[in-house]
Order: sequence, then structure tokens, then C-alpha cells
Amino acid sequence: MGGFLAGLALSNLPEHLEVASKVRPLRDFFLALFFLYLGTTLKFDDLATVLFPAVVLSLFVLVGKLVIVAAIMGSMGYRRRTSFLASVNVSQISEFSLIIMAMGLGLGHITSPDMSMVVLVGVVTMSVSTYLILNSEKVFDKIKHRLTIFEKKKTQEPSMVLASNLIGHIVLFGAHRTGAVLTDYFNKKKIAFVVVDFNPEVEKAFSLSTTPLVFGDMGDYETLDLLCLSKARLVISTVPTLEDNKKLLEYMRNKKASASTIICAKTKSDARILTMLGATKVIVPEVVAGQYIKSLLAKRLVPEMLKT
Repeated sequence: MGGFLAGLALSNLPEHLEVASKVRPLRDFFLALFFLYLGTTLKFDDLATVLFPAVVLSLFVLVGKLVIVAAIMGSMGYRRRTSFLASVNVSQISEFSLIIMAMGLGLGHITSPDMSMVVLVGVVTMSVSTYLILNSEKVFDKIKHRLTIFEKKKTQEPSMVLASNLIGHIVLFGAHRTGAVLTDYFNKKKIAFVVVDFNPEVEKAFSLSTTPLVFGDMGDYETLDLLCLSKARLVISTVPTLEDNKKLLEYMRNKKASASTIICAKTKSDARILTMLGATKVIVPEVVAGQYIKSLLAKRLVPEMLKT
């Protein structure tokens, strides 16, 4: 409890990131001990009596939290994809509940089977939610038609509806860092382009600009429908997320879009996958940076060092 309160207090300090980096090895060590303790508190003698209520409670946590969080976020005006992704990330019981139960067991307020039941619920929900988080995009695609009840007709995540006669334009996904350089170049050359981003800072920067901006997620097919990709001449993605880029290429293939694609990837393995899926050119920023530094060494620094 003291550690929890200390963490809560430190999280509000400006130096919280530095503190977190210093205690990360300690956190990882005690995290392993926590799960070892979790296993020791699960008594198999109690499984027969707690299995059914544990399954029921696990389903309630996994499904109930999803419905409750999605309903709340939907009522606040968020779209179904945002609501689903937010609800998936909280679809498990927390370690704090286990701490409370351990205190109750120590004080004699609960019995050993009660503790075993909560531990089993924790194991089940943590395991299932891990799978759901890692595969959230795939799960959403399978159940998104059932989530329409959680989405208002008018949402807080507006997308600028583009004219249907857009043709020969460039579509740029991500305009915060790498994309910012490209937007300056396109504006200078007076090239028609559309920006897609869900960063509020980007939206604020483009609010005073005449450049069309779609405030949305590239992983959302409803956002892609606004971009007239079948009529675009070039599609650039500075977003390195593999799943989102795979969705983009799949969407373009289904729409029979002939535009060339330039996509950023996190790793070389991701780059190979995207190339196999039909990307025209895939760039790994770290590799490009390394090649640029190598060229500087070869052309300037090394010859100068040899002269001295």
C-alpha cells in the first residue's frame, strides 16, 4: 500500500519519467516475485468449489467492462473503435484488488477459497486481456458491426468530409514529425494533398490552413473511405505501425487503387512483410539514418581525418 501511494505521489512530479527509468529494474524484479506469490496463493484444493464462480466473474469482468466502458465512451461522443480499444485495455482485474483481498485474508474477513477464487479470476482475465490487447485490431474487425449501438451519429472525433471529385492527389498519413517536412514541401511546390492524423496538435496546426485534414485513424476503414484512394496518385504513410499499414494495403487492394505507396516500417522484418503485401517502397527510418551517417563518414569525416 505504501508503494502504491508513493508511486501515486511521484507520478505528479516533473521528474516522474526519470524516476521511473531508475526503478524499472527493481519493478521488473518484484513483478516476477508478485506472479510467483500469485501462484502460491492459488490452492488447488479449492478449485472444485471456486471454479464455476470464478468463470462467471471472469466473464463478467471481460465482457462487462467492455460493455460498460464502451457505453460510457459512446455516450461521450467517441467512435466505436476508440471505445473498444479503450475498454480492452481495462478488461482485467488489477493487482490492487489482490492486495485488498490479501489484507482481508490476513485480517480474517475472508476465507482461503475466496482468495483462491479472486486469484483465479486474476489469472484468467490477465491472460485473456493480454491476447485481446495484442490482437485488438483483428478482434475489432470481427465484432465491429455489433458495436454500432455504442456509437452516436454525431461523434467528438470529427472527420472532414472531402469532396468526391478529388483526383490525382497525394494522401499523407501522419504529419507530426516526418510528415511535417513533407507537408512543407508539398505546399511549397503547390501539390494537392490530403493529411490524415488524429494528433490534436496536428489538427490545431492545420485548423488555420487550407490543406484538407481528415482527423481520424488510418486503421479505421471509415476514415479510409473519405480519402478517394482509388483516385490518388501517391499514398505516403509515416506511421510505422505494422497492423495499420497492412490494413491500408489491404484496403487499397480491395478498392483496386493503383497509386504508388511509400510506407515507413519499424523493423526490416516489417518492411519485408509490407513489400510482400504490395508496398511500392518501404523505408526503415533507423536504417536510412545509419546510411546517411555512413555517407557523411565516407565523403567528409574520414578523408578529413586521414589528412590530419
